[in-house]
Amino acid sequence: MAPQNFKVIIVGSGPIGIVTAHALSKSNIDYVVFEKGAEVAPTNGSGHMIFPNTLRFLDQIGILPQVASAGKEVYTKSNFLKDGTTHGEIDLGQLCLDNHGYKPIYFQRSHLIQALYDALPVEDKSKIKTSTKVTNIEVTETGVRVTLADGKVEEGSIIIGCDGIYSQTRQTALDLANAAGKGKKLDGLPYKSVIRSYVFRRDWPTPDKDRCLMWETRSGGLAAQGFAQKESLIVALFEHLDVPKEGYSRFSEEEKEAFKKRFVDIHLNESLTVGDVMENDKINWDFFADQEEGKSDIVQYGGRIVLAGDSVHKITPISGLGLNMGVQQSIALVNRLNGVLSTNQSPSSATLEEAFKLFEKDCAKTLAKTLELNTILGDGVTWANWPAWFIDRVAAPWIGLKFIVTKFYSKDILRHGFVLNSLPKDGLKQGQVAWVS
Repeated sequence: MAPQNFKVIIVGSGPIGIVTAHALSKSNIDYVVFEKGAEVAPTNGSGHMIFPNTLRFLDQIGILPQVASAGKEVYTKSNFLKDGTTHGEIDLGQLCLDNHGYKPIYFQRSHLIQALYDALPVEDKSKIKTSTKVTNIEVTETGVRVTLADGKVEEGSIIIGCDGIYSQTRQTALDLANAAGKGKKLDGLPYKSVIRSYVFRRDWPTPDKDRCLMWETRSGGLAAQGFAQKESLIVALFEHLDVPKEGYSRFSEEEKEAFKKRFVDIHLNESLTVGDVMENDKINWDFFADQEEGKSDIVQYGGRIVLAGDSVHKITPISGLGLNMGVQQSIALVNRLNGVLSTNQSPSSATLEEAFKLFEKDCAKTLAKTLELNTILGDGVTWANWPAWFIDRVAAPWIGLKFIVTKFYSKDILRHGFVLNSLPKDGLKQGQVAWVS
């Protein structure tokens, strides 16, 4: 039975916000989403690799075919040195299919968000409120009171912050926790940047329009990734910083252009260099920034505020796992809410706080493994130190990419993916690496 008086307020309609909406909808939990932007799916943004742990959830709730049509399956991942010399390749799609029953799919970000939104039930689309900025969050004994930029006030039982790395929801939780004076003072965002990146997207006549072509180039200090799918090419250029940086960095146009010039002769594959595709007049979106990584030291406050996705962790894009980790958090959180609401439709703050602590514990091991793997991969492709060079150039080819991906992706991370406990799992695909849940 659906809870009669329990309502969730979600801040942010990015992929994690919309996925959370799907999970709540399937659980018959009322919700509303507040998005400060004018559009649900703005055309800015790069791309996302969606791995089997996320695809399995989309399959369970019945929207996988519809969402998958907005992206392209990944087949071979080809690795290169900066002069275009082949440095190994792996049929990533087939390996994930063998291990888990699903091939990874690569999406342009806006296409993914739009597909997730379009897959919502018709009656739920009106719950996504664009051009609706949250200006204040107040925690009460029985819920939360949210003030919007137009002066309106919305009340709910809890608020879920899916509002990204510079989350207002997290800042509110942090301020309230520190004001309460319980325990040590929290910083909230102890992220550090070890990677600087320039990412751009342009139109590109992909030779094989039925799949995503994936390239990765490594060298001393610099690396590049390319994703060609449908009619677009997304390229990410990475530099490993000698000294980790804290805080947000702003860069001038001159600094961005100087960064780009360092990559022009680096190959994306056997025949294409970065310079061949990085024509300024052909680029229709780009982004230059230091890429923070780490996890927030606050996940929830008082059983009424809780965080998911980039609001609570930041994972550089090198591994492709960041968005998938956020999806897993959303599912785990809704599972804990379902557990509480199945026996108590008006839970106390203390009951919800305990559920949120269990949710954090549910995700802790996989998040730690993901952050650890991301560090290894970031060091590896940029040869950040001698051990990283040795692993990438000598050990990995000798051990074999298939073994490495199966161990560090499939067994350590992907197999631990969540699905909704309230829905049946019959018919979900299986592979050689058994799902834990």
